Amino acid sequence: MKSQFRQDILNRIKHLSAHDKAQASVSIETHLKQNLVNESGVWAGFQSLAGSEPQIDWSQVSNKIEWAFPVASDNKLQFKKNVQNYSRQSLGFMEPQDGETVTTEQIKGFVIPGVAFDRFGHRLGRGKGYYDQTLNKVNKKKIGVCFETAFCESVPYESHDLVCDQIITEKQIYHIHQVEGDRKWN
Repeated sequence: MKSQFRQDILNRIKHLSAHDKAQASVSIETHLKQNLVNESGVWAGFQSLAGSEPQIDWSQVSNKIEWAFPVASDNKLQFKKNVQNYSRQSLGFMEPQDGETVTTEQIKGFVIPGVAFDRFGHRLGRGKGYYDQTLNKVNKKKIGVCFETAFCESVPYESHDLVCDQIITEKQIYHIHQVEGDRKWN
């Protein structure tokens, strides 16, 4: 079920024009900037998969945040800051080739890409489980990022799948709230 749902969402994204994706990416970047205006310290970002994820210029989001980027290793992610060089890895995204490793404890919050998110904060990733295994037990702010067409009423999920506190699309910032064991949004 997850794989078919994932493919359906990726097909929706594929049918967005390059112009629409570029404009949506600028809006998402603006929402991130507004959302993180009072933040500082080390935060985790991501290097976008061209064509299917919003393209974010992290230097434009905040000059008070020091950005760290993921490296996939042993079914988990490590994060590096002060990165100068990237190379495309087997999963398709650009990974840091240098920089300082930072632990999840040192990172104040995470901006996380996803194929799709739902109104309860559930994330549907690419099926490898890197973010799930790395961040599921990390109690830090998690902000999901996707195109509005990938924001759904609900996505298929399992108990070990990552849940985000906010979802940012080009249309708005969705805040997820925990109320008596249920997650609510506005």
